[in-house]
Amino acid sequence: MRPLKITNSDLYHILIRSAAAYALCAVVSMVFLVTTYRSYQGNVRERQPAMIERARELVDEKIGDLERLLAETGRNLTAISEDNAAAYRTILDFTKRTGEFETVVYISDGRMYADSAGENTDVLTQRIEEIQEAESGKVHSMENVQEEGDIFLLFPMHITKENGQEGTLAAIYDCSRMTSGGMFEELHTQSACWIIENEGKILSYRAYDALDIAQVASNNFYMQMYDLTEGSRNSKSQVQQMRHAAKDEPMQSLEVKGEKSHTCLIMLCRLEKMEGYSIATVTDMTVQSMFIYRFIRKMLLMLGLLFLLSVIAVFFVWHYVRSVTAKMEAIAYTDDVTKWKNINYFHKEAINILQNHEETPYIIQRFDISNFRYLNEAYGHLRADDILKSCVDIYQKVYSSKELCVRMDSDQFVTLTVNDNDVNERREQYMKQVNEHAVANGITYPIRMKYGIYQLRKQDRDIDVMIDRANAARRSLNGNEVESVAYYTDAIMRNMSKVNKIESEMRQALDNGEFQVYLQAKWDIVNNHVAGAEALVRWIRPEGNMVFPDEFIPVFEKNGFIGELDFYMLESVCKKLRSVLDAGGVIYPVSVNQSRVLLHSPEYITRVRTLLDTCQIPKEYIELEVTETALFDDRDRMISVLKAMKKEGIKLSMDDFGSGYSSLNTLKDMPFDVLKIDREFFSEAVTSDSSTLILHKIIEMADGLGMEVICEGVENEQQVDLLRSIGCKRVQGYYYAKPVPAEKYIQSYCEIGQIAKGAS
Repeated sequence: MRPLKITNSDLYHILIRSAAAYALCAVVSMVFLVTTYRSYQGNVRERQPAMIERARELVDEKIGDLERLLAETGRNLTAISEDNAAAYRTILDFTKRTGEFETVVYISDGRMYADSAGENTDVLTQRIEEIQEAESGKVHSMENVQEEGDIFLLFPMHITKENGQEGTLAAIYDCSRMTSGGMFEELHTQSACWIIENEGKILSYRAYDALDIAQVASNNFYMQMYDLTEGSRNSKSQVQQMRHAAKDEPMQSLEVKGEKSHTCLIMLCRLEKMEGYSIATVTDMTVQSMFIYRFIRKMLLMLGLLFLLSVIAVFFVWHYVRSVTAKMEAIAYTDDVTKWKNINYFHKEAINILQNHEETPYIIQRFDISNFRYLNEAYGHLRADDILKSCVDIYQKVYSSKELCVRMDSDQFVTLTVNDNDVNERREQYMKQVNEHAVANGITYPIRMKYGIYQLRKQDRDIDVMIDRANAARRSLNGNEVESVAYYTDAIMRNMSKVNKIESEMRQALDNGEFQVYLQAKWDIVNNHVAGAEALVRWIRPEGNMVFPDEFIPVFEKNGFIGELDFYMLESVCKKLRSVLDAGGVIYPVSVNQSRVLLHSPEYITRVRTLLDTCQIPKEYIELEVTETALFDDRDRMISVLKAMKKEGIKLSMDDFGSGYSSLNTLKDMPFDVLKIDREFFSEAVTSDSSTLILHKIIEMADGLGMEVICEGVENEQQVDLLRSIGCKRVQGYYYAKPVPAEKYIQSYCEIGQIAKGAS
């Protein structure tokens, strides 16, 4: 991203367009205000029925819940065979708490059993006969004899017990709860709310500050409405008509002129669960409109203020734009992790440096930190980010002011460095100081860097092309554990084209099953029969052409796709072994290569365990191979992972032993079951007495450690005789078997009754 540049001409056009936009906004705002004013009252009228209908639904739901609770209580009471006061009280207590009733009682043979709290029982005690005669299952209203003005809802239910005894279950519920709480909150924001009988008697009421009806003494809703109309005959007549229609129509609405000449919207909604009762609301439309009046006044004031501020802003806009431009440049040129310059600055400054030092030889270095993801996981983002910051800070100390280093993204950096006689020494000094900084901050994992270097030529002009070429050189090192510096060549670029082609096709090839399992038999040279196999991958195109492993394996190791491929191979081998077992065949142990990418995955052990359990493969028939070189990458973690695998009962094999700097500590610390001798090491033993002696001792040592030894690359009888003479029992090589498709291997060795044949 390039930083924004604003010229004087740009500023002039911005001011003109801003003035035009302001004028347009003013016109649109006025139109909007007028339209809003005209439509607001209509919206209130449209919204009010939905709000009162929702309140009606909530009240009916509440009444329904209470009735169902009492019905369940009645069923529980019928199961009590005798007058057991304690049992009655337990049931009634539960019903009261669950339904939030004021009181719950059971009346039988003139006796009344109440919940243990006994609150408000006087309300019912004085009306036992009335309760027993009340229609069962119908909600009734009842005045509180203790406090004048309080109304309760009575829920009577006549029940007959199993022994034939008759009784009445009754509960009272405080009406005031109906118009409080969440169900009426939205209505209350703009209306006064009532629950009334159809004749107007008020059961529950909630006032609305803008509508002063609560002071009216009458306990009749319609009388309050008459008072609200200030003696208007027409309005009173309309209220009277609404009163007569309340018994027949589920929803009614009426607009009347209220006190202070306000227009009021009256609405009635009949309750379904409470026969003869309704929800009533009164909304002062004039008060609601005052919101619009205030809004319009504020908008007009705001528009005038904005105009004044716009005039003042013209005098400060140039200074402001210059300040913003400077800040934007700072943001555009600053890396958010290192707090130093970023790639945008590098593009700009590198050109200036090259122009001012035309005779100085320069190189572009593109480098990254190997396994930086592990640093993030093991030490946390803060300490990992500190390493990134140190890469820039230390560069400025080691290199001169005419050299430049910035972070590009993630853990990748690019530098413009003088290519003098000390360039290699300074690079080593730089990496040493970065590691010292890491150790000082508690990071013991060694910081390794991979450098791609491009030597600038006089005809070079495009910084991006130079960086890309340095990056191509860096990518050529991926998977190479020995080299850490690579210089750009045209051959690297050609090879990158091949790599790009492979990478563009690898995912589809995996999905299409183009990666096939080949098996190469391992041979027991003591008993002369097959002893297992190694799984090898072959990439076979749909047209039948083969991509050789030495072409795609290095690429996959570099980009990390090798992890997916290796697990795919393990999964394929398990499925093939399962199919042999299901067919009643004989299976032998199969070893499958597993890359360090997989071993570093936190889910690796769980995935392997799940796979073996799913396929139901005995664990002794799966052998996981790990190359010796993979063990040098975070040795402690590798030991931990391998021991965990060993604990799962899975066989482990060290592949290519002797191909690198083999260490006896490796055999001592790593829990391997199988040691595979690299073919190069074995080839020397055939022609060298000292190599033969060393190989003999390695076999003896492995036997002493309880490890099985397999020599790879056996191609003739002379080699077999030599290995047999020094105690080697198992081999792998073309002398006995070449890698073949898994189906052919199964056909040759795994059929029921198949007798393994020796090499001819």
